Amino acid sequence: MKKKTIVVASNNKGKIKEIKALLPDIELLSLSDIGVSDTPEETENTFIKNALIKARHAKAFTEHTVIADDSGLEVFCLDNMPGVFSKRLYVNRGGKTEENMTDSACIDKLNLCTLLKMMEKKECDKRDARFVCVIALINSDRTEVVFEGQCRGRILTEPKGSGGFGYDPVFLPDGYDKTFAEMDDEQKNGISHRANALRKLKEYLDD
Repeated sequence: MKKKTIVVASNNKGKIKEIKALLPDIELLSLSDIGVSDTPEETENTFIKNALIKARHAKAFTEHTVIADDSGLEVFCLDNMPGVFSKRLYVNRGGKTEENMTDSACIDKLNLCTLLKMMEKKECDKRDARFVCVIALINSDRTEVVFEGQCRGRILTEPKGSGGFGYDPVFLPDGYDKTFAEMDDEQKNGISHRANALRKLKEYLDD
């Protein structure tokens, strides 16, 4: 039986790797695989709306089913910041980057340092937080479905671990003694916000 093909509206290798691990029976294509290099501006103030922006943009280039996720970190003592600004926190807070700066690892580090400085400045005693992931799916017939997952934990005062991406090195999930960046792929994919959203997506696809 031929595998179902789904386009992931992203060129983020770390994100696509996580999705492939959780959806092994589906052929996944990235935006670059379908010849798309540009991504739309995320102008909305919720994860759901931004996920739909990305999914609708990708759908214009393919007849395949499309999925797009918008995810981020919400730190409760910062009034749920960085939230939808998680990927661009450093720039959003006035940081300057070179115009041609596309190294995601470097941008991740700047965002992480900005977050820790914000928490230090506010003297956050309680460091509770949660990762949120919303996945928007657009079927071949253009019907739209949304799935949401989350993972609760706390933010450490300094990074630990070299795996993962984004804020993984400072996020310690509830009930664990390792950050996301210290976990192997199997352990992280068992509890992450994206994994929880993808399980709901998989149930939908299996119906």
